[in-house]
Amino acid sequence: MTDCIRYFAAIAKRHTHGTKLVGAFTGYIHGMALPGVVRSSYNEFSTILRDPNIDCIFCPASYRFRKLADTSAFRVPVDSYALYNKLYFHEIDSTTHLTHDHPVARLHSKHDGPFADLRDTAAYFRREVGMTLAKGQGYWWFDMFAGWYDEPQTMNELERLRLLSETMLRLPTRPISEVCLVTDLESNYYLGTDPDTPYPMAEEQAPDLNRMGCPWDSILTDDLFSEAFDEKCIKLFIFPNLFKPTERLLAKIQALRRAGKSLLFTHAPGYIAADGFSLDGMRHLTGLTLARADDSGDEIIGDDGIRRPMTVTPRFWAVDSDEIWARYSDGRAALALRGRQESTGFDAFCAAAPVPAAWLRHLAERAGCFRYIDTADPLYANSRLLTVFCHEPGTRRLFWPQPAQLMDFFSGDVFQTGPEGAAVPFGADETRIFLVEPGPAAATGRILTSW
Repeated sequence: MTDCIRYFAAIAKRHTHGTKLVGAFTGYIHGMALPGVVRSSYNEFSTILRDPNIDCIFCPASYRFRKLADTSAFRVPVDSYALYNKLYFHEIDSTTHLTHDHPVARLHSKHDGPFADLRDTAAYFRREVGMTLAKGQGYWWFDMFAGWYDEPQTMNELERLRLLSETMLRLPTRPISEVCLVTDLESNYYLGTDPDTPYPMAEEQAPDLNRMGCPWDSILTDDLFSEAFDEKCIKLFIFPNLFKPTERLLAKIQALRRAGKSLLFTHAPGYIAADGFSLDGMRHLTGLTLARADDSGDEIIGDDGIRRPMTVTPRFWAVDSDEIWARYSDGRAALALRGRQESTGFDAFCAAAPVPAAWLRHLAERAGCFRYIDTADPLYANSRLLTVFCHEPGTRRLFWPQPAQLMDFFSGDVFQTGPEGAAVPFGADETRIFLVEPGPAAATGRILTSW
């Protein structure tokens, strides 16, 4: 499929003399079962990103995390695109409160909504758009089977989101993520691809990352070698599925380690070598001595009481470490950290996948990442935008690394915040999208002067 896309992209460019944008629906490496990733050729996505004939890539919003109790998510490594000057379009094709009687919409109810009214629909729409704008990317609405937006009030909501998008286009923005998820496509070829093969380390990790309290980036291991990739701001790198690293990648990870970056590896890092399975390879990659733990039970339990089922095999435990945060039922270390004498940062291993949000939050704080909210509500941000969705009502405290004003784009409410935080009220199932104005000025409306 990848070869087919590239072939016709080249033809389109040639016939239009390079005057038209060329794009494709592809790259669905998250939020999709592994057989679909590998057999549909999405696993060769790096070649699409490097292809000069492809300008833009499209993908529907994650089907797994659309309900109001969820967090929304991308199905693609969304931060890879800018490294190769590609555009991304996030397709929002969810059902709405207008589709309860539609027979096809009812089939979608297992992953969409169902949304009771316009307020529910708007909360979901704002969450998807706020998440996408935080990445500086585009989106569109897909009226999948007609009538999903056929109401003036719903169209008015889309108009408000269009105005928000135009506002963001005029603002100079930059990424502020200090956590980076790095997915390895090559390792996917060494996993089983029958329909029942679990793949939680990639497809199910996004919600917990969205709830850890700080923004995060998502790229591929190949992107670590891109001249456009700037690692300076990243403090914690997470490798969810790095089972078979290349020598070049091993050298790059050692360089990250020397630079003081904290590293988290999950499941079976470095276990596959050229001549078979290798525990030495795991130690060389992670900095920790790991061993098989196949008889250690079907769940791990954190010191905080969180339990995580073990859905992946084989299973491993950390033989040596400085700290243990979670264990198998027999006491073996399942989430372990080791500090470094020669540099700052730490090396960490988690046997479970996906890693729970509370553990990610603790790891990010240990790595020195700034936390923007005091709860586990999903959050998306760049230097001039902060999106927060709350399923449960109540007051949240929102923080910013420096003094800043937060203006709710829809209500006009202004909050003065900074490292000390600001108390912000939320209703049930409410998405608030704040425009961020750096500076300590009082909440007098001056936040509007930049727009």
